[in-house]
Amino acid sequence: MKTNSNRSRRNHVSRSLRAPNGFSFYFKFIKNYLKNDYPNHSPQKRMKVASEKWNALTDTEKNQYKKFANDDRVLKQNPDLTVVQASNVDEPGNNKSLVMIFSDLSSHPVASDLSSEEFFDYDKYYKD
Repeated sequence: MKTNSNRSRRNHVSRSLRAPNGFSFYFKFIKNYLKNDYPNHSPQKRMKVASEKWNALTDTEKNQYKKFANDDRVLKQNPDLTVVQASNVDEPGNNKSLVMIFSDLSSHPVASDLSSEEFFDYDKYYKD
């Protein structure tokens, strides 16, 4: 299908998209639930329901999705970072896991604009 006489849609250079925000991840999470709960609604109406539910969430609940979006953005901007996910196997009822992000560049964290959170002061607690 031609969009212009000089180029086709297939050959069009894809543009850089903005990183997803917290609501985007929230919507991805509840999209299937909304399809089941509102089968006769159009996608636009489901989006409206999702935005109403998002606005009803507390800031603490919203921050979980915002943090997930920020982590996703950091990982996409820095492909040299390594993610390790470990769970506590000593406690059978514990289904929480610890996620750690490592960089191959340094064993000591350095100040960066990757996150608004302060980095852990490694030298304060661990001496070589």
